[in-house]
Amino acid sequence: MYDSILTGLTHCVPRLAPGAVILVDDYADPGIPLQRPAVAKPRYPGVFKACQDYFGTTAYPVVRAGEGCELGIYRHAAFHSRPPAV
Repeated sequence: MYDSILTGLTHCVPRLAPGAVILVDDYADPGIPLQRPAVAKPRYPGVFKACQDYFGTTAYPVVRAGEGCELGIYRHAAFHSRPPAV
């Protein structure tokens, strides 16, 4: 999952319009309360790691979209410079 998420971010983020949003499925562990910092989903740790490698170590807000479905949310800034290559 790491490679596919990182590839998607690498190709999509630079093309986003200002204010656009990316939702990343399987981003966080559904067992952690939403009020606490996000941690990687045990079954798919590569998703969280790819986001950290692309955006930096900042954990992004998480929204619960259903039972066991926690999505990481990235909002594209109006003047976003591309993160350094990994």
